[in-house]
Amino acid sequence: MQEATKLEESVAKILHVGTDELGGALLEKAGYVNLLDILLAVMLALLAVAMVVFVLGIASTTSLSVLERSRENSPGRTPCCERWGCPSGNSGRSSGGKPS
Repeated sequence: MQEATKLEESVAKILHVGTDELGGALLEKAGYVNLLDILLAVMLALLAVAMVVFVLGIASTTSLSVLERSRENSPGRTPCCERWGCPSGNSGRSSGGKPS
């Protein structure tokens, strides 16, 4: 609204009248433009926050998926293999898959 006030003072100075005597569509338009600029800035800030949340969500989901897949596919890391040994012998034990 400062720009509208400055504009009003400039127009009043040019026309050699007081600021209270001015009115009309020009000052109203300046007020609306200022309001729309503020609303646009708020909307852009909210969009930026939404994009950050989106990227963090995708990153966390992907990293958890990769972590889960790596745990599933790593030999010798399953509780079954640690307790009884893997039938393929990848756990470091040679029990042949039978409990000891």
